[in-house]
Formats: sequence, structure tokens, C-alpha cells
Amino acid sequence: MQPMKRTFRSAIWPLLGLLTVACAAPDGRNLPAAEDFESLSAQFAAPSKEYGSAPLFVWNKVVTSEWIDEAMADLKDKGFGGVFVHPRPGMVTQYLDDNWFSLFRHTMEKGRELDMNVWIYDENSYPSGFAGGHVNEAMPESYDEGVALKYLRAGVLPDTVDRFFCCLRREGDAFTDITAEAASRRGEKGDYYLFYKAYNPTSPWYSGFSYVDLMHEGVADKFIELTLDGYKKVVGEEFGGTVPGWFTDEPQIVVTDRESIRWTPDLFDAFRARWGYDLEPNLVSLWEEVGPWRQVRHNYRDVLMNLFLDRYIKVCHDYCERNNLVFTGHFWEHGWPDMGHNPDNMAMYAWQQMPGIDLLYNKFDVESPNAHFGNVRSVKEVNSAANQMGRVRKLSESYGGGGWDMTLRDFKRQGDWEYALGVNFMNQHIAPLSIAGARKYDYPPAFTPHSPWWEYYRELNLHFARLSLALSSGGQYNDVLVLEPTTSIWMYYTYNAPRPNRWRTMGEEFQAFITALERHQVEFDLGSENILLNHGSVKGDRFVVGKRAYGTVVLPAQMENVDAATFDLLERFAAKGGRIIAYGTPQYVDGARSAEAEAFFADPAKVTRADAGEPIDYSLFATPEIAFDAPEGNYLFHHRRRMDDGQLLFLANSSLTRPVRGTVTLQGRQAALLDTRTGEIRGYEAQREGDRLTIAYDLHPAGSLLLYVFDEEREGLAPAPARRVLTAVPAAGGLTAKPDAPNVMTIDFCDLELDGKVYPDLNSYDAAKLAYQHHGFKAGNPWSTSVQFRDHTVRRDTFTMGGFKASYRFTVTSGVDRIRLQAVVEQPELYRVTLNGVELKALPDKHWIDPEMRFMPLGDAVRTGENVLTVECSPMRVLAEIEPIYILGDFRLEPAAKGWNIVAPGDFAAGSWKAQGWPCYPGKVTYAREFDVAEKAPYYEVALGEWKGTVCEVLVNGRSAGIVYAEPYTVDVTEWIVAGRNRVEVKVVGSNYNLMGPLHAAHFKRITPAFWRGVKEYPSGKDYVQQDYGLMGDFTLAAGR
Repeated sequence: MQPMKRTFRSAIWPLLGLLTVACAAPDGRNLPAAEDFESLSAQFAAPSKEYGSAPLFVWNKVVTSEWIDEAMADLKDKGFGGVFVHPRPGMVTQYLDDNWFSLFRHTMEKGRELDMNVWIYDENSYPSGFAGGHVNEAMPESYDEGVALKYLRAGVLPDTVDRFFCCLRREGDAFTDITAEAASRRGEKGDYYLFYKAYNPTSPWYSGFSYVDLMHEGVADKFIELTLDGYKKVVGEEFGGTVPGWFTDEPQIVVTDRESIRWTPDLFDAFRARWGYDLEPNLVSLWEEVGPWRQVRHNYRDVLMNLFLDRYIKVCHDYCERNNLVFTGHFWEHGWPDMGHNPDNMAMYAWQQMPGIDLLYNKFDVESPNAHFGNVRSVKEVNSAANQMGRVRKLSESYGGGGWDMTLRDFKRQGDWEYALGVNFMNQHIAPLSIAGARKYDYPPAFTPHSPWWEYYRELNLHFARLSLALSSGGQYNDVLVLEPTTSIWMYYTYNAPRPNRWRTMGEEFQAFITALERHQVEFDLGSENILLNHGSVKGDRFVVGKRAYGTVVLPAQMENVDAATFDLLERFAAKGGRIIAYGTPQYVDGARSAEAEAFFADPAKVTRADAGEPIDYSLFATPEIAFDAPEGNYLFHHRRRMDDGQLLFLANSSLTRPVRGTVTLQGRQAALLDTRTGEIRGYEAQREGDRLTIAYDLHPAGSLLLYVFDEEREGLAPAPARRVLTAVPAAGGLTAKPDAPNVMTIDFCDLELDGKVYPDLNSYDAAKLAYQHHGFKAGNPWSTSVQFRDHTVRRDTFTMGGFKASYRFTVTSGVDRIRLQAVVEQPELYRVTLNGVELKALPDKHWIDPEMRFMPLGDAVRTGENVLTVECSPMRVLAEIEPIYILGDFRLEPAAKGWNIVAPGDFAAGSWKAQGWPCYPGKVTYAREFDVAEKAPYYEVALGEWKGTVCEVLVNGRSAGIVYAEPYTVDVTEWIVAGRNRVEVKVVGSNYNLMGPLHAAHFKRITPAFWRGVKEYPSGKDYVQQDYGLMGDFTLAAGR
């Protein structure tokens, strides 16, 4: 086998990269928000909509213009700058019909009225590419020609050999392709590998079809025709205006069967054209370490990447270029180093006008390459590609699956962390129209009125808008480029590799290396060899990648291979005196052993060798522009941007428990604080020595700091606030506590009756699944597990018989005001609801947390002792989802053998809500105390002691003075204090977690719908998994002078 010669690629590809950079057209969408302080400060207090957050605006029920108008106005009120219209499981409205596009146009018009952008989300759920089944219907070849190859190993050629796609005969480690003559050799003995085509399985998730082959010629065009062209038709001139672009979600080229390899109908031809030899006789190298397996695996993965790029990603990019749209969204970046979904993340980002990632969950994990929050590599990849391609904005789909219990502090901490690493467009997951039925389990939290903290979210949204504006200003120019060992991992990657394996270990080691660099404040970009191929050059002693130039190139220890174009660039860089630091010695070029490469990387005159077995010498990466004294292993992350008249510096503490203190020294003569919470700008104390400034920082847990460091002294800045001496104001009375709403009990187990058979004590999630399966929905609840194609789910609502009866049991003890108890039942219009045999009626025009959650007074039907509330559906209805019911009223809860008992109310005080019999309560509790002020001082603040909740609101004399969600837990209340008696209230806000769960699984801050499934028994209330909310200590009022 003869590999492709390196000389051809070396000569051509760098030239093409230079041409690409040189010919790039100016792009107004990628101009910095500001280039100097004057421009930035003029916008800082109230950034425009472009810098406001934009959530995934989830359409997941029956969508109406009235619902859209109400939701859009509410989102605008909370400080959002736009929305991404996102169809998602649970959506009853038909996708991509005339009504759908009409509703989208209505949303666009509402957005224009409210000065909000309305983005397109390109799929019905995810992953992108199949248009909710419409691509499959219109283009059967998109999925029915095979997407994978599998093989059987045989000692005799079978009679059915002609049915196999490719046949190889093995002799030792050599393979011969005998496909052409296999039929005539039936019955011959030998060692044969018989390959056959495999297909993606059909699934309700893909509207009853299977996922399409995004490497198949024409699939991208058909997808765009069915989706984007439809939107273009209805929004007209706003395509590229109020509708700025589209969000793609995890398009991929994965195989669903790990014993197969990815294939597409012209793969063999593409491989031969790319590499000059045949893949067929080398197929076994993709499973086994036989033949030139490193080279074959590398070359194969390279072809898959380029087919995916050329036939899908670039088609989407080019469509956006022609239509002045922004292509954003994300791929499967958290799979790395698993190459199954996507062979090179950064190669994909290079073709997005706004590259993006997702950072889900609320678990901070800096170690796993597959982590979300804490994964330095994933954010550095998107930021680096953006820097190199001249892209200013970088999106992050954030928070999904963090759970109903995420607090505003959690939101700030995660957002600050990703912004410090380069993100500057916040895209919240999710803002659903409905949380009824299974929708409440769809990767909460919800950025809507469904969440108790929602009314307070605006302040945090403005924090991120101001941060987005600032970190979209100027430019980030790092001097160090760390090459990713992606093509080296290609050489070892197999779909069916057991764990542990070589490629996964390589990924974990690289993850640890770059995470250590980041946590030691090294300023660097990551490098993709595919981007180097298209945009790399050498200019003097600078290693140029698109719009960025580097003085140091680092090869990590895991880099055993370099592609030919990369090797050529490194040789030329070294010849010009460029600095290369190598922790290993690459021995392969394009997957083939190369004595030339081995000699080059071993030559100390060309390459600085570093020992990967020794502690990292961080002085190798030091820059004279900035220096930190941060201790090793801290939680400080930073982002620095160069402006025309200075620098922006953002610092973030990602710890929830430890403050971060230290100093940073950088070039400059004066500093200013840009307060992202208030929008104010004022001076910041710093020590100057010549043209260098030393700045002290003291960041609380989850704290952050945005500074402007001026090249020259600047006049007119408001002074830094004076430090005050505080004196406690004595309280005039004791502390009172009162919940703002009735208590709640969740009943999430029922006895399910189907055709006379009773299934006792089923968790409601599993009861719904069983009921739907009983009525022909094999996967269970179709509003959770399926994507509706056209109206194929709702058209099944033709039942004339069947149905179910779900009975919920609860006990009420003496001393409870039974007459005022209410039940909340979802969609009661679908059922006959009875309590102890007495039929109940829902209150008209009144709902609880969601419009589908309706109040049903229990009245005289409730009795002391056991009660049975029955929800009966007859005949079956396709919308009938069995869900928990909720009992509301004036009571406490005590744990019972199963769930809780409702017992007489008692006094409420400071301390745990759970301990006081309010374990399921999702609302607020108001704590109040009075203070006497004889003579008003210049300054007053309220300081909270220990508390647990999602956010606190402080009120003085009935007026809101501010909110508390992150340290320091203080609020300036000067404006509202009066001479005389003052009433200070602190409202602690809970969450939906204790109400909706998951209540029976330890989830470690990583919530998926799976955590509601398969609950084996009905536990006592004391064993429910719930948070402990409340004002655990006290609060104080202090006067300052």
C-alpha cells in the first residue's frame, strides 16, 4: 500500500489557507461591540438586544398566538434580547405545516414589536437533520441505503455469500478482496470476513423513521428546503433581520451499533480519491490491529470528517452566507475523545458564523473529557476557533438538566465560568410553554413563570447582557497555541473498544494538561489540524492561524501524529526561529510512520523538549503582559481582551465554598470597575509602578469581577466607594415567619387499573408509561418518548373503549380544616375525578403553576382518615398523561409508611421548612422583624445569616429593596429606611424540586428524564430526596457612616 505523498499536500494546502484568509469578506456581524472605553461605557448600562440572553423558547403543547404573545412579553420583561423557537417533545401542534409557519411569523412580528430577535431552531427536537421525519419522507435514500458496515467471520464461504456487500479472505495479516468472485467460490474453506450493510433503527424519537445519513449527497439541501426555505418564505425581508439565523443541535454521523463502522454509499470512492489506495482490503484494520492499522484508521476518520463537512456543515454555512444569516448551535463536543459522533469539533466550528456549545447540568467536573460544566477543553475549543476565524460571538446552551433546584447563584457561577473561558452569548435551556405531563421531566430548570424564582431573574439576565457586551468588545490575543491530539487519537479509535483503552486515556491525559494550564492562568488557544490545513501559515517568527498569530506552539505528550500540512507548517516555523515546545515525539505523519518527523521533533535546535513525566513548568508559557499570584489549584478563571486604549479583565471564582484572593499585575496606569449587577462604572483601587498596575482581588464564592485597565490615566471616573464602619441597629421585636401560600403535598404514586387488573403503588411516571403501552404506544408516553410526524400521534385519538383508572390515596388526621383543602389535577377536563366517590369539579379560569394544572376544591368529600382520589379516563385519550396530584391547604405533613399524612397546622418559625412539615412547598416564606431608627444615618444594609433557597428578596416598609442570591448576602436599603419604626422582611424562595422531583433518586446535579423512571416502591416521606430550604439563622440591619 502506498500512502499519499506529503509533498503535494504540503505545497498546496498552506497556500489555500492564506488565500482563504486573504479573500475573506468583511462581516459586519463579527465586528466587536466596542473598541475603546468611550464606546463600551456608552452601552454598558443598557446593552442592546444583541447582547441580551436568548433562551430556547420551547413549543411543546398546543401552540397558540395568545400563548406566544404572553410568553414573549414576559421574556422581554425579564431582560431577554431574543428567543430561539424550539419545537420539542410534547408538541401537539403539527410541525412544518402552514399553521406552523404562520405561528412562527406571528412570533417574528411580536419580536419586532418588542425589539427582540427571533431565531430559528432547525429541528423538531434533536439531533438536527431529519426535519421531524420530513426529510425521510421526501428523500428515502437519506436513510434506506445503509449507514454502517458489519461483518461475519466464516471458515467457509456460505451459499448466501452473494448477499454480502464485501468479502475479504485473510491469510496471516494480509487481506484480499474477493467480492467479485465470491459467488463462484461458494463452499471454499478459508478465513473470511463477510461485510454487510447496516441501518439506523427506526424510533419514535425520529417520528417513526430512522436518523438520516448526513454524509449522503443532497440530504443537507433537502433539509434546508423543507425547513429554512419555509421560514424564509413567511418572514420575507426579516430573514437575516429580526430573524438573525438558525440554531443546529447535535447533527452527527454516529453509529448506533458499536460493533459496526460508519459507512455511506460512496465512502470507498471518496477514500480512494482522498488517499490514493483502496479501503476495502483494509477494512479489518478499523476493528483489529492488523496491517497498517494506524494509517488506515487515521485516513478513514479524515474522510468521514471531510464528507460531513463538505456535504452538511459547509452547505449550512453557505446557505447562511447567501442569506445574511448566522449559523449557530452546537455539535457533540462532549463526546471527545470518542470520535463516533464527530471527528473534529473545531473543524465544525470554523464553518459557523457564531460557533456554539452546550454546557448542561450543574455538576462542576474539571477531570472528565465528557463533562459539561467544568470542561475546559470544550469551551476553549469553541473560543479558539472563533478567535482564529475572526468570529466575535460564541454561544452556550446552558443549564439544561441542572434540576429544578438550581439557584440564581448556581446560574451565575456556571455562566461566569463559561464567560471567563470565552462564551459571550447566553442561551438558556429551556423556556417551555408548558410543564404539564411529562414536560416537567424534560431536563429542568425552566426559565418561565413555572419557576418560583422567575420574577427575580431580570437582574441576573442584565448581568450576563453587560458581560456579553464587554466580552464581545476588543479582541483576545493569546500567544500560545496548544495543538489538539485529535488526529493522533484517530489512529487508535475503534467503535467497539472496551474501557479502559488507549484513545480514551490519551483524551483524559490531554484534558488534564490543558485544564492545569487554564487553572494556572496560562493564556492559550487550542489548535485543530483541520483549521491549520485551511488557515495556517508562517509569517516571520509567528505561527499564523487565520486571524491570530502565535509565538509558541505546544505539542502535548499525546500527539503521536501530525498531519502533513501541520508538519510542513512546523518545519517552516522552526526555520524562522519559531518556538515549539514538545512533550512527546510525533512519529507519524497522516498515520504513517515517518523517520523525517521523528528526527525533526527530536532535534533540540528546532524543538524545545519538555518532560511529560515531570510537573509542568508554567514559566514556559508566561507572558510579560500579565502575571497572577494565584495559588496552585484554586478556582480562579480569567479572560483578558485588548482594547484600543487599554484592556478588559474578567475574573471568576468557580468555587461554591471558598473565596479566591490574590493580586494580578498587568500593563496599565489606572483601573475601573464595571459593575455588571448595577451597570455602574467607577474607579478601582490599584498600585501603580511605572506602566504596570497591581490589582488586588477578593472574590466571594461564585463571585466575579470585571475591570477596565487603562493604558493612560483617565479623568472623570466616579471614585471607588468608601469603606464604612457599620453599627448594628437593635431590633424592636422578635422574628416572625409566614409562608406566602398554602402548604402542598405531592402524591406521586397511584393504584392503576387497566381492564380490571390493578397495579398497586405505581409511581405516576411508570403508570403513564404502562397505560400508554396498554393502548398501543410501545415506547410509552408519546409526549415524552416521541416526535410527532405531521399529525400521526393526535390522529390516533379515536379510542371508543379502554382507558384507565388511577387512584391516589392520602390520609387526613383530626384538626385539619378539611373544607378548605384543594386538589390540583392536570387536564381535569379529560377525566371524571372523584374523591371518596364524590365527583369533583375544576374551578373555571383559574390554574396553579401551569395552565393545565387546575384547582379542584375537595369540600365535604374529604374525610378524616384515608381518602381516595380517583382519576378515571374512559375511553382512552391520547392526551391523557397520568401525573402526580397535589393537595393544597393549611396543614403540616408528617412522614407515613407511604408518603405523608396531612396533620394539623402549627406555628411557623425560622429554620428548616422540611422539619416544620412543609417538605413539598415550592413557594416563598416571609421572615419579618421591626427596627427603630432614631435619626437616619447615611447608609443602611441588611445582612443575611445562613439561608437556603434559590433567591431572597429584601423589603423595607413594604417596598422591595433588592435581592440576594450570592455572597456577600447584603442589600443596601438606605433609600427605604425612615426615622422611626421600620419593618424589614426577607422572602426566602424555594424551588419546584421538592414538589416535582426527581424525588426518589440521588442525581448528583445531573438531571435527565431517566431519574423519574423505574421507582420500585412507594417510600415513606422521610425517604423522599428533597432539599432543605429556609432562613436557618437570622438577618440584621446595620447603619454605616
